[in-house]
Amino acid sequence: MSRLFIVLAILAVGGYLLNKLRPWQTEPRDDADAGGREFDEAVERAVLALAAESGGRLTVADVAMHTKLNVDDARAMLESFHMKDVAYPDATGEGYVAYTFPSLAGKKPEAP
Repeated sequence: MSRLFIVLAILAVGGYLLNKLRPWQTEPRDDADAGGREFDEAVERAVLALAAESGGRLTVADVAMHTKLNVDDARAMLESFHMKDVAYPDATGEGYVAYTFPSLAGKKPEAP
């Protein structure tokens, strides 16, 4: 009888911990922004101007190199444009991801 109680107690504690921790379950993604990050409007405009200068195609490295954003924030910024249907990721033949801004392809940025 005591062995049964011990086994049931172990199973109950294990079930509770699995339910509480849920390592297989992630938080739902908020499509309104990229990972909870909010971006400054000036930085957003700078990335859009860079996209226009680049023929409507940018990589994470392009954004990180030409703005004040680090690589992680540059990726999040491009992903936020994707979530807003402004840019679309595309795998290149060289093995990296470039984001295409269809509405900016072939446009020059406007003067401020």
